[in-house]
Amino acid sequence: MKTRLVSVKKTQKHMYVQIMVLLTVVISIFLTNSARAEPFRIILTHLEPPLVPNSVLDLADQLGYFEREGVDVELVRVQQTPSALASILAGEGEMANVSVD
Repeated sequence: MKTRLVSVKKTQKHMYVQIMVLLTVVISIFLTNSARAEPFRIILTHLEPPLVPNSVLDLADQLGYFEREGVDVELVRVQQTPSALASILAGEGEMANVSVD
């Protein structure tokens, strides 16, 4: 039981660190493009949350982290990594959270 509790706490801490790093990146990118009126679009390779690591972005959105920092973020959902890359190339988003083998 104690081992499981420690594991859960480590997982929560790891997710918190991921959220903070992600927010820092998104905010810094947003600030460099602050003159634009559109939201910063992040392409996610899943249609419904949660799916790690994209669930961190959904969590940050749900908990209001982006809004609290004054960042207008739109989470754009696509089916798979090839669709995400095509969306980036087509200018449908500024960043994609994908993995490549």
